[in-house]
Amino acid sequence: MAASLALLARHPGLTHVCLISGSCLPLRPMAELDRFLDGHRGRDFIESVRICRADWVVSGLQEERFRFRFPFRFREQRRFFDLATRLQRHLPEGWLRALPGGIDPCLGSQWWCLSRETLEAILADPGLPRMARYFRRVWIPDEAFFQTMARRHGRDLASRTLTFAPFDRTGRPVTFYDDHMAELAAIGPDHFFVRKVWEGAERLYAECMGKVPVPSASRQGAARRIAARAAQPPPVTGSPAPRRRPRKAPRDRPPPPNPAPNSRGWHRSRSRRYCPPRSRRPAGRSACSRHRSPAPWA
Repeated sequence: MAASLALLARHPGLTHVCLISGSCLPLRPMAELDRFLDGHRGRDFIESVRICRADWVVSGLQEERFRFRFPFRFREQRRFFDLATRLQRHLPEGWLRALPGGIDPCLGSQWWCLSRETLEAILADPGLPRMARYFRRVWIPDEAFFQTMARRHGRDLASRTLTFAPFDRTGRPVTFYDDHMAELAAIGPDHFFVRKVWEGAERLYAECMGKVPVPSASRQGAARRIAARAAQPPPVTGSPAPRRRPRKAPRDRPPPPNPAPNSRGWHRSRSRRYCPPRSRRPAGRSACSRHRSPAPWA
């Protein structure tokens, strides 16, 4: 919000403010985007869907993200996050967070383009500090705050974005490579950015931006590992050879001494009892105490 206010104050003739990701790639020159926004003054391009509709969220929390409390991080503390979520589903209604009055919670993509009139109305809202405190504790607030406030203050809202960012059936973003150049060229004129593009798609970057990005060190290492794996010959089909346990080297220490027999003629070893040979048994004794010879007077 502070960045939007600074932009509006610095540029009085600014008509729209666009928020895009660093992984977005421009599909068309920025001059075409300027002409497009000049022809749609006062119109907001933001994906805003009410939570009563269940077709936006593929997997994850929908209504619960506005009512539950999230003291744990989803990525770093996933086990505690799931446990706290399951526990709050069984709590009574009075224990959950109450929605601020006068709002209709909405969800949508975090990449948007809002008009100057809508941003000024949001910043001039007297309940903005209370809304900011509430949405700060919402799960993934960048997908809910501006979507809700734009639905509340916007006059001409188009529930779509200017970024082409498709998702698969599991809710993960689709990654584009060099062989997707023909598909991206066929995208309609209403999309000016695309997300996500693989950092190693050099031809795609050169086609759209006129320069080739330098991949990071981690990406370079990953590319080398992928190339080395691809250069390896395929494995020979058939049953694998049985794995044999390596033999241990013999120990150079003498065996333990044989302990002396007890009163019953038993020799105790470290692992188990064993019966001595018959020649070493006392007279009148059997191999073990369970099978003794009968008494002489019996």
